[in-house]
Amino acid sequence: LVVDAAIGSGAADIAAGVVANLGPALSAAGLTVATPTATAPTDSSGLIVGLTVQRQADRARTTLRLGRPGAATALWTERFDFAVKDAFAAQDSMAAHTVRAVRAARP
Repeated sequence: LVVDAAIGSGAADIAAGVVANLGPALSAAGLTVATPTATAPTDSSGLIVGLTVQRQADRARTTLRLGRPGAATALWTERFDFAVKDAFAAQDSMAAHTVRAVRAARP
């Protein structure tokens, strides 16, 4: 499984926290988590988690997408809007939702 992030201005700390939470949660679900490379964008699971993080003042929005490389449509997409002060709870929620989506998408 590959986690690929697009980070908006001022949101690097939030994105790092989301990725830090996703890694252990997905590993606990039995997946190997990697960062994307030009030559090997996925591992044997054939799944990519796309992460977009935007921040405006004390609010943040994260969109998570689960898909397969080269596919035109996502298998799962969910958007999370939250107060930055609640980032830890939001990150836990995102990890739990993503694990459920990955489990449902696995053959």
